[in-house]
Amino acid sequence: MQAAGYDFNAQLDKALPDEQRALFFLQNHPDFAGFQHCLGKQAQADAYNPETGEWLEIKVDYTAYPNHFVERYSDKQRHLPGGPWQYAERGVKYYVFFYKKLGLIYVFNTVSLLARVQSYLEEGRISDASHGKNIPQRNGLYWTYGYAINKTWLTDICLLTWDISHISPFDSGKKDD
Repeated sequence: MQAAGYDFNAQLDKALPDEQRALFFLQNHPDFAGFQHCLGKQAQADAYNPETGEWLEIKVDYTAYPNHFVERYSDKQRHLPGGPWQYAERGVKYYVFFYKKLGLIYVFNTVSLLARVQSYLEEGRISDASHGKNIPQRNGLYWTYGYAINKTWLTDICLLTWDISHISPFDSGKKDD
């Protein structure tokens, strides 16, 4: 029996068309019109705007939970930064959550999101005990780690919340989820 978890490469393959879908909608918003999708590990993030030099990272999520899962470590054992920590280090301006099942896009300034999560940790509003989650990757070969943070706790720093569930050609993904 296989250990529970996620296969990172399978996740990437599944997420790629959904990243492109989210970016398609974002490109129709004036603040994100110039972003182009990037492929490959040499890219700093998922999309780049050559006019402004800004980067954008899209996290595709296939759940309908009331929380954002904000990844702290991409590899907990080695303490490799994940989520907004990783992308802040890379100079990525925007961190995007795309909830495919819900048809919702949330756009954050990466540094603001990171600062908010850090302040919640320092204040004790979130903690490892109450909000921390280990997620096995590649059948338990390593673990990512992050925080389940109620979406309403981040509303005031969200730059854009967009419901695209009713916009054609949006596909709720019922076939492949």
